[in-house]
Amino acid sequence: MAEYIPTVLFPELSDPAVAALQETYPDSARQAELGVHLQFDDIPLEQAAEMLRKDEVDVVVAGIAHDTPTVLRTAIHGINKALDPHHKRPITSFFIMEKEGQDPYFFADCAVHLRPDPDLLVTIAEQTVTSVRNLGYEPVVAFLSLSTFGSAGHLDGVKEVKEAAAKFKERNSGTIAYGEIQVDAAVDPRIFEKKAKAAGVQIVDGKMPNVFIFPDGSSGNIGYKLAEQLAGYTAVGPMLDGTLKEIHDSSRGATTEALAREAYYAGLLFKSRHALAEDMPQAA
Repeated sequence: MAEYIPTVLFPELSDPAVAALQETYPDSARQAELGVHLQFDDIPLEQAAEMLRKDEVDVVVAGIAHDTPTVLRTAIHGINKALDPHHKRPITSFFIMEKEGQDPYFFADCAVHLRPDPDLLVTIAEQTVTSVRNLGYEPVVAFLSLSTFGSAGHLDGVKEVKEAAAKFKERNSGTIAYGEIQVDAAVDPRIFEKKAKAAGVQIVDGKMPNVFIFPDGSSGNIGYKLAEQLAGYTAVGPMLDGTLKEIHDSSRGATTEALAREAYYAGLLFKSRHALAEDMPQAA
């Protein structure tokens, strides 16, 4: 049986980056490089959501011509509430940070939640970890803070991150997670060992974090844009979790390359989640 190829709709064709994407991938032969069929239109997001609900397309990627709150309202009201008025799982987001020659990093939540409490931080981490696994990577989580393992536990905001990290570890014993931890310790083994020594914490199996959970939306948004603008990373997304159909946001500063990569990753997520749904036992 031939592998199913999902259709990804870009409904903002009037944007130059989307138009350039259509020119770069004009036919099925070129689109096969991304593992998806690309469909382009210039339609309201409400109409794109309706097409998604009716399974006329498998994925919608929007946001380059709309702000994130508009895309989120479409996901909440046009997808989740339209399909299930009682749906309560929160929508969260993550960026895939790519740089040539290395595996990606995953930053969450940099777009949706401004002031998450500890329980929401756990949900952000859990949903991101699931998606990272669906993309074929082993997640190793860092709950970022301005403190490393109690070094500045008296400061505002540290207690909440520490609580979230503890809850996540308790609920997800099969996932390596560090926290609370400063970003330099999370990316440099030498600094990790120096700062964690007093707390008796060691690097597990030599695995450093690739999933960074930011304490709030402001630091997350600043962090991903610094990595993009100063360190040469391509920021793909934000990819959305917690939606009943596959709809994803994109930065209004996204390049054509970033949109192509988002289509690729969106296709992988669709196929992984669809396979999981098929494997679930059906109700009698």
